[in-house]
Amino acid sequence: MRSIDILPSDLEMDLQGSRSLLDLIREAGEKVESPCNGMGTCGKCKVRILAGTASRPGQKETSLLSADELKAGIRLACYTYPETPIKVEIASDSERGHKIQSEGVRLDGDRISGRSFVEKILLHLEKPSLQDNRSDAERVETAAGYTFSPLFLPEAIAQLPQVLASGGGTVTAVIIRNKIIAVEAGDTTARVFGAAVDIGTTTVVVSIIDVTAGKEIGSAAAANDQRDYGQDVLSRIRYTTEEAGGGEKLHRIITAQITDLIREAATAAGVTQTEIYGITIAANTSMLHLLLNIPGDSITLSPFHAAFTALPPFAAKHIGFTDFPQAILAILPSVSSYVGGDIVSGVLATGMSHSPEKVMLIDIGTNGEIIFGNDEGFSACSCAAGPALEGMNISCGVLAAEGAIESVLIEDGAVKIETIGGADATGICGSGIVDAIAALVNSGVITPAGRFAKPSDFETDERLRPLAERFKTDGEKRFVLSGGDVSGKEIYISQKDVRQVQLAKAAIASAIEVLMLEMNIESSDIDKVYIAGGFGKHLKLENLIRIGLIPAAFADKVSFVGNTSKSGAELALLSADALSEGKAVCAATRYFELSVYEGYEKLFVKEMGFPDEEALT
Repeated sequence: MRSIDILPSDLEMDLQGSRSLLDLIREAGEKVESPCNGMGTCGKCKVRILAGTASRPGQKETSLLSADELKAGIRLACYTYPETPIKVEIASDSERGHKIQSEGVRLDGDRISGRSFVEKILLHLEKPSLQDNRSDAERVETAAGYTFSPLFLPEAIAQLPQVLASGGGTVTAVIIRNKIIAVEAGDTTARVFGAAVDIGTTTVVVSIIDVTAGKEIGSAAAANDQRDYGQDVLSRIRYTTEEAGGGEKLHRIITAQITDLIREAATAAGVTQTEIYGITIAANTSMLHLLLNIPGDSITLSPFHAAFTALPPFAAKHIGFTDFPQAILAILPSVSSYVGGDIVSGVLATGMSHSPEKVMLIDIGTNGEIIFGNDEGFSACSCAAGPALEGMNISCGVLAAEGAIESVLIEDGAVKIETIGGADATGICGSGIVDAIAALVNSGVITPAGRFAKPSDFETDERLRPLAERFKTDGEKRFVLSGGDVSGKEIYISQKDVRQVQLAKAAIASAIEVLMLEMNIESSDIDKVYIAGGFGKHLKLENLIRIGLIPAAFADKVSFVGNTSKSGAELALLSADALSEGKAVCAATRYFELSVYEGYEKLFVKEMGFPDEEALT
């Protein structure tokens, strides 16, 4: 029998058939980083072979690994096929201390209006008698003041006999959208809780809301477990169409992760699972299709339409949230296939739909979404920014965890870096990448066209001469930020990385420009610019402008608003009107597809370059 031992989890499984280590590790339920979803292009699914033999590394694999790595037994799991019983080790500390932006905008009283999504009503019931032998359900309905029917969910009716018998005539009805979802013995009106969930492509954030107090009392966050099957939504949707059972697998992964995060946050807040009555979710349209296990391949193919953009609330257990048997799930509606409930949540959370000011909301993420407007209506578009600005698809890119470089400054010929937690550098995260590119452009290491300066320039240019030892030309050109000849692991920016950032920033910058052209407005016509996103608050405005991601004219108009997707989901728990308002926002939004916009390709190419200093003044 052939077997594979996987460390550090110490799992053992049989080897059957000819499958890559990546497939086998995934089947064992273990995680290994694979931004390209096994396509063999990212070079990040690294494992160390400790014992046994495997297929020899081919040309593609050796081009992605250094000679030192190969000598140390490092292989790429997607290219490696075991030939004998084998023992492998997966790096286990890449997410240690992972920093996720969970803070959003503060929800003020003006936006929390009307009834909450979840309500409780205290009822005092008389015991049944021969003179009054109405059903338990009828007596509860009458006491609650509702006369129409059906009012009860079947699950709530099943609870009635035991609850009424133990409640001594005093019971609490839990009501969502005029439906009694549960009846509890005694007076429990002080304990009304729900969970607000932001499903991002890269991260998942959960907050526990005390509905009565109107505030968050607990939270939990983690990197999205689906990322092992692709760092972008298109790769994940491709997995669901190309792999048998792929859709069901990604559905189970995300529902299990959300369940774990809600339990973690609720337990820490002293809330039981049965006290989670409402769950609201905001996410982009593709992530919602994956959540519900609804085929999303139509989103990836022209004319790029979704299976749904809005759904009525339903019992959460129907899609796998069985740990919260009484919870009703509400999903924030989407505008289109590529402008999802996350951006609608942002509109709700920032109050854009109630303001006469002309506001632009830019959600920076793997899928960049931009919406402009006010209380008279909106226009929106989206762009495939890719995960580069979040640390992925970058040679030394990592999640925002302990040891990740988050700040870079080049001053007087010296490179100054700061890492999360002050630990030794392990890689570079999104904010660090933006800082690094801006610093390299400012110092002349990178030209406005996005190319590294010539080797001869490092000998003749006084600004570059002190940086010469960091510029490497063996193999791919790269600039070392930390380690290498200095000490420790070499963390660098390569020419490929510069290109990835150029593609990401050009996607967002050109989308902003098209939106303004389409609306026939100038940057001076915009009153406010909100920048949202999972890592938005860690970015430096001057560096976003320096690399040309946003126009310099926005400098005095920008506010970083954090995770507005989560804030909108919280608002939907606190105000039943928010879901209706979300639908109204969708109806009032005109979406246009960038890929068919005349002249878009020229605009995109123009935005690939980094602005020179004169253009920024």
